[in-house]
Amino acid sequence: YTIDQGTKAYIERIEIRGNDRTRDYVIRREFDVSEGDAFNQVLIQRAKKRLEALDYFQKVDISTVSGSAPDQV
Repeated sequence: YTIDQGTKAYIERIEIRGNDRTRDYVIRREFDVSEGDAFNQVLIQRAKKRLEALDYFQKVDISTVSGSAPDQV
């Protein structure tokens, strides 16, 4: 087997939509990553579980889209 790690991706922007329950900083503090950090799927999934545990929201969806550069998410 040959494993190619590929290029590292970085978080360009975290955009919060549909939040009318609390302030955005309450949501952002549940993330262990911030803008400019290396993208880590494990930390993103952990943040999703934390947001669901707050019980502020009926549904929590986290999606990723391509950024302005190939190494940005």
